[in-house]
Amino acid sequence: MHTLINADCLNYLKNGEQTWTTIFADPPDGIGLNYNCYNDRTSPDEYVKLLRQWLSLFVLKAKTVWFSYNARWTFEIGKIVLDIVGSQCGNLEAKPCVQTFNFGQHSHSDLGNNHRPLLRLRWRDAPLRPDAIRVPSWRQENGDKRADPRGRVPGDVAHDQCYNRNTLPLPTWSSDDILRFLAKINRRSTTECWEWSANKHEGYGRFRVGGRNGALYMATRLIWRLTYGTDPVGQLVLHHCDNPGCCNPAHLFIGSDADNNHDKEAKRRGQHPKGEKNGLAKLSEEDVRRIYLSSERSVDLAHQYGVTDVAINAVREGRTWQHVTSEMNLSDVFNFPRVTGNSKQRRSFHPTQLNEGLVERCIKLTTPEGGTVLDPFAGTGTSLRACKRTGNPCTLIEIDPFYCSKIAEEHAMTPLDYIHRKMWEMA
Repeated sequence: MHTLINADCLNYLKNGEQTWTTIFADPPDGIGLNYNCYNDRTSPDEYVKLLRQWLSLFVLKAKTVWFSYNARWTFEIGKIVLDIVGSQCGNLEAKPCVQTFNFGQHSHSDLGNNHRPLLRLRWRDAPLRPDAIRVPSWRQENGDKRADPRGRVPGDVAHDQCYNRNTLPLPTWSSDDILRFLAKINRRSTTECWEWSANKHEGYGRFRVGGRNGALYMATRLIWRLTYGTDPVGQLVLHHCDNPGCCNPAHLFIGSDADNNHDKEAKRRGQHPKGEKNGLAKLSEEDVRRIYLSSERSVDLAHQYGVTDVAINAVREGRTWQHVTSEMNLSDVFNFPRVTGNSKQRRSFHPTQLNEGLVERCIKLTTPEGGTVLDPFAGTGTSLRACKRTGNPCTLIEIDPFYCSKIAEEHAMTPLDYIHRKMWEMA
């Protein structure tokens, strides 16, 4: 059962005795955003007072509290957390995490903002389920036999950049590696394609650096480094010639995923039905989300969804259904894209919104099966969408009746009680 309550969370929680397993809170930022009816233009002193009231109350209402806030208030939050944790005689622990994103907020006057702090306050006896949020490790994706078959438990903060498997840093290679590599390229004139003659994946050449037990790398990225002396780390090597097996450096250029998509559209290589619009599709978008986030074995998922394990792996590795999974970044840190105006997750009626993948990861880590979740600032209903995927009952509190009505409409919730507050429930 999921419940939506139209009320101020402080007033509602102070007067109730109910508790939850996990609270995920993403309060108003206190920076003057244009919410529908909430006044976000309070003074700094008043907003910091609210931060203290929210956190002090939330830790009494749940085993674990996740608190996402604007980086402007980092030092004020630090002082509040020291006071709250210090008053609990070692029974409450604080863990700072960071959501990072590449497409941050641009600034002409100073450094732009590319992160959002994420605080976790957890009582010592609160559950943790790290196995529920494992993601593929670098070793797994590169064929290393030492890889843990279960994957890797994500970290709490960011590394320099989050790469997909085709943009990872290139390794050191020996002169023997280079000679073996060049022997597999059919080099011709500078205007013709140089075909890769060995191992290919979906038409693209692949080469194992370091012998039989080494990792596989894209041949185009290796020839780029050999030709220009630079590692295209974090970027893709793309083709002017549209021949995936070509290794002629004159036919290659560096770009991002967006550049690659624009190039495909400009050459009309992307004009075909995608996902559910393709009549041959056996999976729905919801199936794909569950597969992408699942920690189950590919063979078990294949049996469950009536497809091959090859199809399951293609989803998990981002080779198919990218229009669904591109915003559900399974990095080994909290690296999730901002929900911008053109995001598929975006609900245009609200000025701000967190990534569903981030919220879902937090819920899965601290909420066992049957555990309950509270979102005291429901906004667009992100936590509810995440809980419907994890199977956890969710309570949402939202002060704005308009936002409540939009959430209720999206999830077919029915008004039940209008005496002191509007409340919606759904099975």
